[in-house]
Amino acid sequence: NLNKSLSNKVEEKTKTLNEMNKNLENLVEKKTKELIQKENILNQQSKMAAMGEMLGNIAHQWRQPLSSISTAATGMKLQKELDCLTDDDFNYAMDLINNSAQYLSQTIDDFRGFFDPKNNKEKEFLISNVIDKALSIVSSQFVAKDIEIIKNIEDISIVSLENELIQVFLNILNNSKDI
Repeated sequence: NLNKSLSNKVEEKTKTLNEMNKNLENLVEKKTKELIQKENILNQQSKMAAMGEMLGNIAHQWRQPLSSISTAATGMKLQKELDCLTDDDFNYAMDLINNSAQYLSQTIDDFRGFFDPKNNKEKEFLISNVIDKALSIVSSQFVAKDIEIIKNIEDISIVSLENELIQVFLNILNNSKDI
């Protein structure tokens, strides 16, 4: 009887332990899914913040050329209405508008290249080129705040992820500008 009673208690405790293990497994699985979901949300928020910052950089890059285009166009219109638009003034304004439009187009290409997934492969490049790309993205913000950037770069070739390094330099430059 004692042996049977002990056997029943062991069986009962084993059953309870198995249920507890199952509940613990379910709890761990549930918490793991919650953590993964929270991590995904944080990653998405981080990407959105980076995208917002990049859009801010694009806006800064585009303001001056768009202003130049607008000023040249309205200036030519006013000169035409006053009948004082010379061929030289017209040609100068057209060149200014064309150069500004070309600059805007190049800016689009630069940002498109920055976001292109095929550019996320390790490759060999010069650090000076990466710094120039980062500076071209944020340079108008520095000009607007009358901040001079002095480049004294040793031209070193490295193998790395170019866009990742550009992002590092963008963060350093933006932090420096803020300070």
